[in-house]
Amino acid sequence: MAGVPLLEPPGLDLRNELDDLAALCVALDLVVSVPNATAALAAACGAPVWFLTAPAAWPRLGTGSYPWYPAARSFAADAFGAWDGPMQEIAALIERQAAR
Repeated sequence: MAGVPLLEPPGLDLRNELDDLAALCVALDLVVSVPNATAALAAACGAPVWFLTAPAAWPRLGTGSYPWYPAARSFAADAFGAWDGPMQEIAALIERQAAR
């Protein structure tokens, strides 16, 4: 997705206005992110979240997903630094969703 501009909502302080950030995440069609605070907030609020994770990320508790975010999906690399596979899978799924 190189070359795609990132949009920031004007007037929204993404670091200090967490209630507004949560509302934004829930209003989005999909949040795709590494497991960070924003993605955790989005998943906790019930927003559709796809996590891009390391091969054996401990928060997945030995499973293929994050147990405390039942609606979230997890896409893990086969090895550290091997991001092509999960990125291509996510891109293909987004293309299919956008075509609907």
